[in-house]
Amino acid sequence: MAMGERVVPLLDDLTSWDTGGHPAYNLWGTGNVEEVLPGITRPLSADVISTYMEIYARRLVSEAGLGDQVVVATLPEANIFGFFGGRWAVNIAWLGAYVGSYQPEESSDMLGQFMRGGRTASGISENTRRALRTRGKIERLWATALARTPQRAAVAHRARLAALRAALRRESDARLLERVDRTIALTGGLFVDHAYVSIGGAEQLAPLSSLLDRTFPGHPPEWGTVLTSALRDLTSAAPVAAIWKLSRAARKSAAVAKAIEHEPVDVLRERLESPPDAAWHRFAAAFAEFDESLGFRGQREVDPSVPDWGEDPSFVLSALRATISLPATKDPVRQEERAARERERLEARIERRLSEEDAKRFRVLLDDAQRYVRGRERTKATWAEASRAFRPPLRELGRRLAERDLIAAEEDVFFLRLAELRQAVAGALDGATAKERVRIRREEYERLHALELPVTFELPLTLEHTAAVTPAGATLTGMGVSAGVATGRARIVMNAEAGDEALIEPGEILVAPYTDAPWTPLFWPAAGVVVERGGMLSHASTVAREFGIPAVVAVQGATTLIPPGALVTVDGNTGTVTIQA
Repeated sequence: MAMGERVVPLLDDLTSWDTGGHPAYNLWGTGNVEEVLPGITRPLSADVISTYMEIYARRLVSEAGLGDQVVVATLPEANIFGFFGGRWAVNIAWLGAYVGSYQPEESSDMLGQFMRGGRTASGISENTRRALRTRGKIERLWATALARTPQRAAVAHRARLAALRAALRRESDARLLERVDRTIALTGGLFVDHAYVSIGGAEQLAPLSSLLDRTFPGHPPEWGTVLTSALRDLTSAAPVAAIWKLSRAARKSAAVAKAIEHEPVDVLRERLESPPDAAWHRFAAAFAEFDESLGFRGQREVDPSVPDWGEDPSFVLSALRATISLPATKDPVRQEERAARERERLEARIERRLSEEDAKRFRVLLDDAQRYVRGRERTKATWAEASRAFRPPLRELGRRLAERDLIAAEEDVFFLRLAELRQAVAGALDGATAKERVRIRREEYERLHALELPVTFELPLTLEHTAAVTPAGATLTGMGVSAGVATGRARIVMNAEAGDEALIEPGEILVAPYTDAPWTPLFWPAAGVVVERGGMLSHASTVAREFGIPAVVAVQGATTLIPPGALVTVDGNTGTVTIQA
C-alpha cells in the first residue's frame, strides 16, 4: 500500500433481497459479470433474474447428464449467479465443477479468459471415460446453440416488440403476470444458449493457442487477440455503425444537423415525436428504424427496472451530437475494415509459415474460434433483447398498484419482491405493508452504493483494500486485450447513462469501471480504453479489438487512481497503463 489506500467497507449483512451462497461451492467473482449488470440491482429485478438463472443452471446440468456430479441448489440459495449487497456475482467454483466434468486430462482454465481473478483451474475429472463422453455431449450442445442463434434472435426480437405493442391496459392482472412468467422461461432458455456458445468459444481458443505456442514459440502475445478480432458485423459493434448511419441521415438536412448539434436533448425528443417538417419526418423515420433494431440496448439492459434507448434515447442523441460533425474518414465501418485487413494479413503470414498439416489445423481452429466469438456477442444481445419484454407488463402492474394506493408510485413496484407482487395481484398484500417494505428497501438501496465487492471472494465477505493515490510516472497493471499503444488525456466515465458524459473527444483515453455493448459509441472516438473489470473475452475486450483500439482491462481502481485529464499511455500488448502527467 505504498501509494496510499482506500478501505472498502465490510459487507456485514446480506440485504433483504440477496440470494444465499451455495452449500457446496464458495468462490465468487464480479469479473466481467459487472459489465453486464453493474451496480446495485433492485429487489424485483434481482428476483426475476435469480428465478430464470435457476432454470438455466438446472438445464445446464441436466442436458449434460451431470446431476450426480454438480450440485444444483434451490432459491434463495444461488447456483451460477447470485446477488450480494445487491450486486451480481458469478460462482466461479460452481462453473469450475461443471467445466471439470468434461476435462479428462488437463484444465483449460476457461474462466481466466473471461475475468481476471477467475483464473482458477476448473479441475480434472477422475473418470476419464465418462469425461470424454460428457465432452462429446457438451460439444454437440455448443454447436447446436451456435447453429440456432439466428432463430433465437428472431424469437427475442418478436417477444420485445410484442410486449411493447400489446394493449396492456386491457389485460387482466393475471394475464400480465403470465407475460412475466413466460418471459422468465424464455430468458432462462436463451441464457442457456449464451452459456453454451460462451463456454464453447472459450474452449475453442485453447487448442488454437496451443498450436501457435508449439509452432511459433515466443510469438507476440497479441497474436491470439488479433486473430479473433475485427470480424466484421459483430453484434456488439452494431450500435456504433447504426449511430454513424443516423448521423449521415441527419446531415442531409442542415436544419436537422444544426438542431442536433445545439438543441437540448428534450427538444430533440419532442421533434422526433412530433416532426415539424418534411426533413424531420424523414429523420424521425430513420430514428424509428434504429429504435426497432437497437432500441433494446442501454446501460443495464438486462435489468427490467431500467429504461432502454427506446424508452429514453438521451444517450443516443448525445452520441449523435458528438458524431454529426465528423468527416467521412471517421466512418467506423472503414475503421473496422482496416482492422479486419490487418487480421487477415496476420492469418496469411502464419499459414504460409506452417506445414501443410498444421496450416489445415490452424484454419479449422481459427474458423471455429471466430464463429464462436461472433456467436457469443449475438447470444448475449438476444438475451438482452428478450429481457426487455419484462418491463412493459411490470410497469403496467406498477401503475395499477399505485392507482390502488398499494404503492406510492409506479416505479416502486421494482422495490417489491416477486412473491409480494404475486400477493398484491391476488389481494393478499395491504398498502401499509407494501409501502413500508418499499421504504426500507429504498433506504437499503441507497446505502449499498457505498459498498464494493472484491473481484473474487468467499462468503462471508472480508475487507478489500485498494490503492487510491497514484503519482505521475506510476504504472498500473491489468490484462492487455487489444493490441497497440495509445497516449492521450484520460476521460473518466462512470456510466453510459448520462448523456453529457458521453462526449468523448477524439484522441482521449476512455477510463471506465466496466463497459458493454451500449458503451460502444464511446469507444469509437477514443484512442485507447482502460476498464476496471473484465477479461480476454469480456464484451469490452471484444469491441475494442473490433475497432483496433488498444485496451487494457482488469485494472483495479482505475477510475480512482487515474486523475481526470491525466496524460496516460495504454499498452494493449503488455497490459500496462502509465500515468505520465
